[in-house]
Amino acid sequence: LWPGPRLAAYADHPAYQKISDEYPKGVLFSSGSVLHPAVDLVVQMGAGRVVLCGADFAYIGGLTHVSGSAHSRVCGDDASRHWVLNGRGERVASAPNLRGFLRDLEDYIARWPRVEFINASREGASIEGTTYLEQGDG
Repeated sequence: LWPGPRLAAYADHPAYQKISDEYPKGVLFSSGSVLHPAVDLVVQMGAGRVVLCGADFAYIGGLTHVSGSAHSRVCGDDASRHWVLNGRGERVASAPNLRGFLRDLEDYIARWPRVEFINASREGASIEGTTYLEQGDG
């Protein structure tokens, strides 16, 4: 029922080359997390400042997703085997795929030095190339 324009984009990956040649669309950075193309979309739209909300790359409070969300569940016992440092320098449980998503986002951020990336929370992973949104910031 969306009344606005319908847009599409492909990941920059060989798997999409044939369909991209036949049906050209935009290309968004994608590396396994829905966060990646969302961030790339706003950057490509000209944002000079990107605030990352919920980009935790960790199991905050032992949950897979934010409390109350449809996908939230308690992590298994093996969740503590992998970790990242949060914004306070503390270890928080993570997973190899989340650490990979974090690494790829940090690599992406490094390629956009003119864009200010802000991490809205110190609870999740510390993200290289970001500053923190402090209380009272707009």
